[in-house]
Amino acid sequence: MFAKRHYEVIARALYASKPSTDDAVWKRTMRTISDAFAADNENFDAARFQDACETGHLTRASRASFVGPSMPFYDPGYVSPYRARHRRDN
Repeated sequence: MFAKRHYEVIARALYASKPSTDDAVWKRTMRTISDAFAADNENFDAARFQDACETGHLTRASRASFVGPSMPFYDPGYVSPYRARHRRDN
């Protein structure tokens, strides 16, 4: 079973991948993931998870560390130093 931090990471990733237009497939995927989590964990709050995925609002304690400059993983143009060293330029 996942802990709260696991759900938050997934909500962050879904929020970061949310398309600006025509998000029907994204919403269906997010709801399917939410339903699977609810089936696995009786304490899982599906409405809260879906809200976090759509709006980016997490719990008060974790809002400060949401997608921002300290999280370069969510920057589409970011290349980690490891990848930069090991990139093959053909």
